[in-house]
Amino acid sequence: SGYVRFSRLEKEKNSFAKVSKFIFTSFLTGLLCFLNTSFFAQSCDNPEPDWPNILTHQQVQEFAANRSTVGTFNIRIKFHVLRDDDGDQGPSAADITTQMGYLNTHFNSHNIAFTQESTNFIDNSDYVNSSYIGTNPALETPLLYTSFTRDTLYPQYGSTSRLDVFVFPWELGFLPGSAIAIPNDYMAISERKFGTDWDAHIAHEIGHCLNLLHTHQWSGDSCPSDDKEQVDGDNCATAGDLCCDTAADPNMDNVPSSDWSSSNCTYSNTSIVDCDTTAYSPDLDNIMSYARECRDAFSEDQRNRMHAELTFGTKGPSMLNNSCPAIRIVSSTITNGVYTASSTVNCDGVVNSGSTVRFSAGTRIEFVPGTRLNSGCQAKASLEGCNPQ
Repeated sequence: SGYVRFSRLEKEKNSFAKVSKFIFTSFLTGLLCFLNTSFFAQSCDNPEPDWPNILTHQQVQEFAANRSTVGTFNIRIKFHVLRDDDGDQGPSAADITTQMGYLNTHFNSHNIAFTQESTNFIDNSDYVNSSYIGTNPALETPLLYTSFTRDTLYPQYGSTSRLDVFVFPWELGFLPGSAIAIPNDYMAISERKFGTDWDAHIAHEIGHCLNLLHTHQWSGDSCPSDDKEQVDGDNCATAGDLCCDTAADPNMDNVPSSDWSSSNCTYSNTSIVDCDTTAYSPDLDNIMSYARECRDAFSEDQRNRMHAELTFGTKGPSMLNNSCPAIRIVSSTITNGVYTASSTVNCDGVVNSGSTVRFSAGTRIEFVPGTRLNSGCQAKASLEGCNPQ
């Protein structure tokens, strides 16, 4: 691809130092989560960065500067819903459709779309038994659901040719959800995160799958620290989330609730400071933060990082749906989704109010007489959609 990740020396240094730090941080975060699940309601989902495959800031910037076009990356995605033997638990097909709508809302403006494969309902009471997979609903504390996803569910139901989403039912407690690793081609999430207050949560985990770190990455480091991002951005290319257009973040789980509001998205804390003793001013709207209901946006650097992962990363390219027909004729009533073709999309249908539709073709998109876009719909079009690199 022409893009080189870390040198062998850099790999060894970063892998040893940062993986060791991650193990300690994960232990501490897990202990805190066990002691106080109500305060740390959103943490404990820290996926492990796969450091040799974490893209550097320089790689992403060079990629963004050298590409000639920006088409739409179309990701195959499949939901696997865990239920009991009778199929009484877990979200419905309609709930999954709602989640797909959230994904379209958060990703479409960044030239990323999703093609949903049929939902796989896994009716196995053992798989939703808290003692079997190691969860504690009474404390609402996640214990082994991530390793259960990695060791049991993904080998049995997953595929390296798409993004797999394993959904645990409400009854297992407030599992935070996790991408397991960064980057990755599968993730786990709880049905409890399907509510409107958590509509960005699945986008947050998919962001991890596409090489995004938390905006508060390494914010808990003791000073001095080469990895802890400075508020003035001086070390943004090598510290924190490696994105220079996202503000340094103290980790909203560690900010007293009296100093920030998830209802009106304001932040007033002045006592939590970086290594230069500068108070934080985080982006509460960034999807990769822990700002709960406030999250609704990715930054341009984050967008470029996801595109780079999908172009030459270790997980992204295999998720893409590049097998488009040469000609796609779209007619009649057009529902939510992505309509792709390697050369031409020809449309003479009706997009109803409330629908979100993307037409994505290699060379030509044609709306012929008879096409109607009703008020209240969203219809977007982009070329080179089947080969966005």
